[in-house]
Amino acid sequence: MSVCHSQRGSVLVLTLWLAAGLAAGALLAGHAVVLRYRREGNRRAALYAEHATDAGRCYVAQVLSTQASAGALPDVTTYTAADIAVGECRLWLLGRSTDATAETPEFALQDEAGRLSLNEPTTLDMLEDLPGMTAELAAAIIDWRDADDDLNSDGAEAETYLARDPPSLAKNGPFETVDELRLLNGAEAYLLAGIDRNRNGILEPWERQFAEPRQARFRDRPDYGCLDLLTVYSREPNTTAAGQPRANLKTMTPQQLSQAIRPGQPPADSGIVPRSLGSVLDLCLRAKISEDVATQIFERFSVSDQNVLVGRVNINTAPAAVLASLPGVGVDNAAQLVAYREQNPTRLQTPLWLAAALGEEVAKAVAAGDYVTTKSYQVTADIVAVGPGGRAFRRTRFVFDLTTGTPLVVSRRDLTHLGWPLGEALRHELVDSTRGGTL
Repeated sequence: MSVCHSQRGSVLVLTLWLAAGLAAGALLAGHAVVLRYRREGNRRAALYAEHATDAGRCYVAQVLSTQASAGALPDVTTYTAADIAVGECRLWLLGRSTDATAETPEFALQDEAGRLSLNEPTTLDMLEDLPGMTAELAAAIIDWRDADDDLNSDGAEAETYLARDPPSLAKNGPFETVDELRLLNGAEAYLLAGIDRNRNGILEPWERQFAEPRQARFRDRPDYGCLDLLTVYSREPNTTAAGQPRANLKTMTPQQLSQAIRPGQPPADSGIVPRSLGSVLDLCLRAKISEDVATQIFERFSVSDQNVLVGRVNINTAPAAVLASLPGVGVDNAAQLVAYREQNPTRLQTPLWLAAALGEEVAKAVAAGDYVTTKSYQVTADIVAVGPGGRAFRRTRFVFDLTTGTPLVVSRRDLTHLGWPLGEALRHELVDSTRGGTL
């Protein structure tokens, strides 16, 4: 009898163990199915976000085709830049805040011509005046792009790069992308991006906390670095609105110059030697040309025979840090220029407003000369696409070129790896508005 009870007890224990094993197996299998389901959902959301990014590119191209004209970019009030619905996805066009204390991102298309060119005509002094720039890196930029092997002071040529592992050479040619900077001697990551690790134009709490332990090591670490102040794409057609080449002031005779300044009037000696002119702005200031006439002068003339004018800075959109790097401007005058253009938005048709803004500092406006323009033909669309349920996002930066009249994508750069760029408030809003959505 006791043997029978013992056998029954053993069977019961084995049955319970078997049931527990089956239950555990079922739980593990169920958990694997849930994980597989979530993984597939995340993959699908990421795919949707990728397709939404392409939809955003098409949307921006349409905006530029219908609203950008004659070197003027669309006003941000004429298109949608935030929370654009694309099926189950949502899009944002990430802009750049001009407020250093901003806690939330701005949304808008960005003007590529509002940045300083890495290539000519930008000089060593202009590069050194950028925030976060060092003399070593500025000189390395000049040595990288020039055609010779002559070493500039603090610069780097072939011998520096050949000593690296793996070895390389200085390019001795123009920059093709801004990210080429990472190849240069002295191009430390903290100088290029600063504290703004995700390059969204605002300093978030986690970025400040991440930077604090490193402040002792990098005492001059900039907040934003120089990457987003530089470009290789700024170029302007040297033609009139009708597509005709502009006349070169430097090749004119004094009589032709007089007629250009005062059309329809008898030629008179202006006292200006045409070949001495440094820019159209220089002519307008010397001849004391009014704003109304200056509009026509800038439209019809230049001081170059080149078909395309490369590297000019749009002073209507450039941030103070870029304006300060222009010859003769500096930090104090840059702030004055920003204040003037904010207070006089209807008087910015030509670079002549530099003189009005600087008052007696006219010589500084002349010094900026042919480095400046009020037109833009390159636009950056920093597109952030969030997938269904907020389960994935993609960030892609496009550069559009409008010099032919048709928006053409000349650069496409995936920046998703930099991390979430839309700020914590919007992140929490997206998560709270979905069921189980995570970013």
